[in-house]
Amino acid sequence: MTRSIYILGGAGTGKSTFMAQLMDEAILGYETALTDFCTVKNARGNPVTLRGHYVDTYDGVRGVYLGYMRDSFPGTDGLDRASSIAGEAWLQGDLPEFIIAEGNTLATSRFLTALSEATEMLLVHLTCEDWIRELRFIERGSEQNAGWVKNSDTRCRNLFNRFGGLEVDSADPTAWKLALAGCLAHLRGTE
Repeated sequence: MTRSIYILGGAGTGKSTFMAQLMDEAILGYETALTDFCTVKNARGNPVTLRGHYVDTYDGVRGVYLGYMRDSFPGTDGLDRASSIAGEAWLQGDLPEFIIAEGNTLATSRFLTALSEATEMLLVHLTCEDWIRELRFIERGSEQNAGWVKNSDTRCRNLFNRFGGLEVDSADPTAWKLALAGCLAHLRGTE
């Protein structure tokens, strides 16, 4: 069965950093060209596409990274906000050996339900204290609406409570390393 890892968390919890480290440790290379995996029409009849990159592990296994590999807004956050409906349709077809993704765009109850039914899913929920998040925002020079940050935390908490997985305090180096090791073991099927 296809294995999947989905990393979610509120704004500033370290999703992109965690994914970058996971990629460094697990992924040998990736196709720079973006691939359209599935296109469907939304309720208004407009096309919505799930995009990502094919990736290869050091062990020679081919999988998929959902979303965009880029410096600003990496992962699923660069996808169309309705791309989860294309994701649900894609998950009904032939899947690669593994799928990895991070970000809040595909972190919907419907998409994660479909992902958990079609794959062996490991959900990683990153958290941190508010003062840590504020320092991270200052370091990267970004300002986030406090209400939006709170809503993203609540949404991710609710998804984690529903699906389970690993909850990781992203400011705890030991918890971070253990979560990375757990993800690598999951990808390799050695957990």
